[in-house]
Amino acid sequence: MFEDAAEVVKIVGSIGGFASAAFLVWDRIIRCQPIFALHIVSGTVQGNNHAYLRLKNVMDEDVIIDGIVSEPPYLVPALDHELDSIAIASIGKMGLIILAPREDRILPLVILSRADGDETVLVKITASWRRTRRRWPWPLTATIRTSVQAVRELERARLGQKPLSITTL
Repeated sequence: MFEDAAEVVKIVGSIGGFASAAFLVWDRIIRCQPIFALHIVSGTVQGNNHAYLRLKNVMDEDVIIDGIVSEPPYLVPALDHELDSIAIASIGKMGLIILAPREDRILPLVILSRADGDETVLVKITASWRRTRRRWPWPLTATIRTSVQAVRELERARLGQKPLSITTL
């Protein structure tokens, strides 16, 4: 009887230890991940709403964004609204971006037109990043899955206008 109770205690303790270790690993990987999200700002360019890519460092150390890739390249981030930045973004050349501790930065999203005009195609925007204190053995990434149509719907919604299609969001 006593041996059965001891076995139960060992099993419960083992499960608790594995759960604690799994949470520790998950917390170290996920907790310090930068915020990577779509952000709509009212009236920034010629009085219209504009979509941005928001990057926020939540750590107390610098974060290096090695690159931002958009597949297929219909929504690409630019460093600012200047013509040379937009041209560089449209050919897919994004340099390193260094975010200071707790820094919040927004990059304008440039919408590139498709030849067939289909704006419902899924676009995957992926940022690869790393910490400055230590390197991980695998690449760290953050991903947004959206479409040109969904971004346009968000811009319209920010104006308080009725969305064209509720299914795209």
